[in-house]
Amino acid sequence: RAENDGHIEIINLTDNSIKVVDRGAKARLAQDNKHLLCMIRPFYKETKEAKLKKLKGDKMPKDTLCIVNLYTGNIQKFPFGKKMEVAKEGGNFIVFQSRIMNDSLKRDGVFVYDLTKEAVVDTLMNLEAYTFNKMGTELICLKKVVKEKGKKGAKGKEQVTPDAQLSFDQRKGNSGIYIYRPATQEVEVVIEG
Repeated sequence: RAENDGHIEIINLTDNSIKVVDRGAKARLAQDNKHLLCMIRPFYKETKEAKLKKLKGDKMPKDTLCIVNLYTGNIQKFPFGKKMEVAKEGGNFIVFQSRIMNDSLKRDGVFVYDLTKEAVVDTLMNLEAYTFNKMGTELICLKKVVKEKGKKGAKGKEQVTPDAQLSFDQRKGNSGIYIYRPATQEVEVVIEG
């Protein structure tokens, strides 16, 4: 391990085996007590070199979100992970911001991860802020306006789709406060404008 590259040790008390997450930081247990959530920091050497080169923003090394199943030892990693939210007293979901890897525009999305399925079940776009309610059944979201050009129709006019036919992520120009229910993927508008 290099200078200042910390680690997290997970010790199984029944067989005394040790699992190490190199460069792990900010560890916390999920509400189900079966999953450990932590961030994996970039190598100290990479970060130091980037700072010396005075790199900024997307050019700097990024953290990776790590989800460890403590029963099976399964580890899932999500690069560019940040802004992780977990409910205070319950729920089987966590949300976090990460880079959408298949997107040539390099946009950040908010991923909804189901701990029982151990999979991402939804991706929300254009969120400025988000937080769970106490029990983790609802995610309160502040959506920001994203200016995009519309598609041109046959006569060169912009095509407009009524918002009622659009999903949560497809609404254009509608900032506001929404309630998102991860279990059913329902969206309720609280304030839109």
